[in-house]
Amino acid sequence: MFIDVLFIYFAAALLGGLVSTSPPGPLNIQLIILYLKKQKKNLFAFQTGIILTDAVVCFIAYLMADQTLHAEFILNFQKKHSIFLNIIFILFILILGLTFVFNSKKNAVRLESNLYSSDKTPIEETNLISSFIKGIVGTLTIPSLLPFWYLWWIGQDISDDYPVEYLILPIFLGVYIGDVAIFKLYRLLAYGLNKKFMQIKIYKVEAFVGYLLILSAAILLFKTLYF
Repeated sequence: MFIDVLFIYFAAALLGGLVSTSPPGPLNIQLIILYLKKQKKNLFAFQTGIILTDAVVCFIAYLMADQTLHAEFILNFQKKHSIFLNIIFILFILILGLTFVFNSKKNAVRLESNLYSSDKTPIEETNLISSFIKGIVGTLTIPSLLPFWYLWWIGQDISDDYPVEYLILPIFLGVYIGDVAIFKLYRLLAYGLNKKFMQIKIYKVEAFVGYLLILSAAILLFKTLYF
């Protein structure tokens, strides 16, 4: 019976991880860019930051739902601080977009300087800690993440008297598998793009994504301030 309960929590966290990670937002775009650039270490660090943060937020939301807190608490908090949360999210998108544009220009110069010396594009691994922190900050700046997990656990209608410490592992493991499954899907998407557009330089794709994110940040800022 106890094993059945653990499996139920594991399955609920896994499905929630699939749903929360699947939307094609800035984080998943960054994953595709890192894969196209073949920066495996940075990709791993970035994914680790996302998974850990998503799992922690999921568990905190479960604790809040388990204490039968009213949904108004979450909704009121989001309403009162919506502008602040949106500004942080916009700043993250803007910084990510500027980073893409800056890196694309730097990579274009490097490719041009190495045009006659080598046929292979050099693979540059940047600071792994920076990639890890970007994964954490990027996940935390998603305004709807905590409300989603809170309402998700409320919707599961799970009630039992088992100690919370026994539920940590199945919840974290479920979120981990759900997130990794979505990462694999985006990796397949990146692989398909790489095969289809292999004649296009990666730095051009990176520049396009960067300008697109900057435009998105400007639109979101206008919407936040005037609507």
